[in-house]
Amino acid sequence: CVCVCVCPSRSCMSSMRLLPPRAGGWEAVACLLFILTAAAVGQDSLCPEGVDALGADIVFVLDGSSSVTDSEFQAQQRIVENLAVAFDVGADQAQMAQVVYGGSAVCSSTVPGDNGCISLQISRAPFLNRAATPAALGLGGAPNLGAALDFAFAQFVSRIEGFGRKQSVIVLAAAEPADSFLQAVNNIFGYGGLITVFTPLANPGALMQVASSSDQVYLIHSFTELATDTALTHAVASDIQCPEYQVCAGNTLPSGDPCDCGYQCFICTLVFGASTCTQCKNSRYLYQGECHDNCDAFPEARPTGSGTLNRFCSPLPPCPAGFFEQGLPVDGLRNCTAVSACPPGTAESLPPTTTTDRQCDTYAAICGNQGCNFTGDPDGAQYRGDVSETASGRTCQDWASQTPQAHSFTPTAFPDSGLADGNKCRNPGGLRAQPWCFTTDPAVPWEYCSVCDEYLQGVSSSSVSCVPLTLCAKDTQYESVSASMTSDRVCDPIHNCSAGLLLLGEPTRTSDRQCRVPTVVCEPGVQYEVQAQTLTSERVCANISQCHTTTAGQYELEPATATSDRQCRNTTQCVDGSSFEARAPTGTSDRSCANCSVCAALTHYATSPCNVTHNTMCAPCSPDCPSGYFQSAACTATTNRQCQVVRVCNSSAEYEALAPTLTSNRVCGSVRAPCNLTREYELQAPSATSNRVCSALTTCNRLAQFEEQSPTPTSDRLCRNLTVCPPATSYQTAAPTSTSDRQCNTLTQCQQVCEDFRTQPLGEPCLCPPQCRQCVLGLGLTANFSSASAGGSNGNNNNNNGSLQHSMCAVCDNGYYLYQGSCYADCSLFPDTEPLGNGTTGRVCVPDALPAALVLESEFESQPATGTSDRQCMFFTPCDPETAYESQPPTATSNR
Repeated sequence: CVCVCVCPSRSCMSSMRLLPPRAGGWEAVACLLFILTAAAVGQDSLCPEGVDALGADIVFVLDGSSSVTDSEFQAQQRIVENLAVAFDVGADQAQMAQVVYGGSAVCSSTVPGDNGCISLQISRAPFLNRAATPAALGLGGAPNLGAALDFAFAQFVSRIEGFGRKQSVIVLAAAEPADSFLQAVNNIFGYGGLITVFTPLANPGALMQVASSSDQVYLIHSFTELATDTALTHAVASDIQCPEYQVCAGNTLPSGDPCDCGYQCFICTLVFGASTCTQCKNSRYLYQGECHDNCDAFPEARPTGSGTLNRFCSPLPPCPAGFFEQGLPVDGLRNCTAVSACPPGTAESLPPTTTTDRQCDTYAAICGNQGCNFTGDPDGAQYRGDVSETASGRTCQDWASQTPQAHSFTPTAFPDSGLADGNKCRNPGGLRAQPWCFTTDPAVPWEYCSVCDEYLQGVSSSSVSCVPLTLCAKDTQYESVSASMTSDRVCDPIHNCSAGLLLLGEPTRTSDRQCRVPTVVCEPGVQYEVQAQTLTSERVCANISQCHTTTAGQYELEPATATSDRQCRNTTQCVDGSSFEARAPTGTSDRSCANCSVCAALTHYATSPCNVTHNTMCAPCSPDCPSGYFQSAACTATTNRQCQVVRVCNSSAEYEALAPTLTSNRVCGSVRAPCNLTREYELQAPSATSNRVCSALTTCNRLAQFEEQSPTPTSDRLCRNLTVCPPATSYQTAAPTSTSDRQCNTLTQCQQVCEDFRTQPLGEPCLCPPQCRQCVLGLGLTANFSSASAGGSNGNNNNNNGSLQHSMCAVCDNGYYLYQGSCYADCSLFPDTEPLGNGTTGRVCVPDALPAALVLESEFESQPATGTSDRQCMFFTPCDPETAYESQPPTATSNR
């Protein structure tokens, strides 16, 4: 029974990047368990069997700002170490670099050096714990991630060569960036780079824009916890360096599509269309990714396993210790031969391997000119001697000291390299060709040491034995016989000169003091006597000086004598930049200089400045920059005008923030993200020269306003003040809502009959329209009941605010005719009527002189109005003179 667990896709691993997992996390956990299970049974390589890792260039960017403690920074280093170990490292596989940032400083190097940075060529060796803390690096300050990404792009990403290699930047950030970073991010993206971010921030803002996508942001609990999560770092390394692959099981992909694993193969991996078998079927044998009927074709393997699926051609067991394999296997066993021992007079030059014998050479062939250096340690990384000065004699600086040379090669960083021994010569980590040290000379950072002043004395077993060379006493001995590879040097005493002899030469390291007979004679015409001979010193002669017209710039002023030298005078020197040679000097004459010319300002510049040999050479300035270019540098006295192409903004993501001028480039800004329609609307859409402008939506005051118009993506909500019903003239008929206004109606006016300028029966002053003798006031009439009469406006038009009463005429005066409650000079305006009546009053246009519903009686207010109800009116009750009398007069609010 075979159980195959396959991730739906490589992207399922991204579900593990948030802690705790988001939706889909259980699939990721199941996938991770499958990977860990595979690792537990022997799958410890970066990519699955049959999947080769791609070439990749990775730059680690570490946060060394004040946001990070020393322990967190050390945790970041362990994270980088875990990733470095996880990647498939090599010249054609993963190449790595590292940048540490903080404040205004950016720290990096290409190899472990003395600038306080971590190595940028990271190997599988776990050395990152040797790196200094942020305090030792002199970092801290603001988290200027943008500067670090700029540095990483300029120094590494933009210089990476090699088609088809993946480029990745892994950022460990404890805080949001404090500087501008978008340009650096876009530069890295422009080179096809992938940016992955690890951060302990719960809600990262700008860091989400640093990463290539949200799936490339890992929200972690802490750097310390991540430093122990090797499973996640292994998954990240696999995601970056392993190509996309699929698992084919039983000729079927996880998607259900058919696939082909090849001859008798049950499970295989598919990469770029090529398959590598991982399990055969039908009792076939698996060997190097293919299935075979048997293992006969592979002499180095033998059949193992049983059943129909788990058969393999397994490698033969190796030869035992002390033996090596010589030739092909015989009868299913390796042909093992005992390793040879070196004969007398020789020593091991190459150790035995699993397939080769030990190589032995003579002492001379082994040792060469540095015989004692042969200890299986050609670069001297294991040297633990006491030499504490360099080959030039400079004293070594203690490895634990940072003065005068600041460095990262400390005993803590390299605990196994003998650096705790003080200022002894060492080669920590084997990173240089031979033992070396930092010097106490501020002008010389470091030098190599001569740690092997020894000669070959003999051998013991397979290692060479060397004896220190004899050192000759500095002031009393010299080396008469030089040391050889197998013999010591010979030292003899230094001799003094005998009486009468003069010193010829001081002793050297390899020669005695030299003495001679005094024989000095000054040669006439060539020398002159400077000092006469004494008992202890030779006559001193000096060569007659030569006036050097070409090399020293001289000419002869006075000739030489037997006791005096020739007198020479220096020729005049033209001042570089202000004068040049107009006439060359001769053996007996001086040089003549002339002032330099100056190029015409603004129109010419110097192509070759004036110097001591020639005048200024001028050329005209280039014309103005053409269309599409701007002047990056003006024409100066020494440089020509420089033009550059005007930048073009990315129309899909940028707008023109500043237009180009004749002397400045176009400035592009990033277009703002779409407005959040839940609280904003787009006040101004982005254009080629302007950014998107979002404005906050207006919120209506629910106590005093209603929403008259709902907001749209490009318009604001329109709020209108609620209508107020004046209590004296109106009442509320409908209450307001959030989207509708309050509705008001004009209060009904109780009608009063006005005659002879007094109301009946109250006797209050009143006024009828012009030419009207008797009228009814306060009627709840329609508009046509209060239209203007032929004789002019009746002065009581309804303005819907209740400030004026309606009126209707009942009897016209002065010979005017009544029609529909108004008075007219005649009835000609109404063709369906006839005039009726005579005299000054009572004339009418019939029919329809008055509305049928009109009652010529006065009313009183029987029930007052409220905020939400109208006034109620009733006609005054007349007293029947036969049966009653008026006991109480009527009022505006009570009956008779």
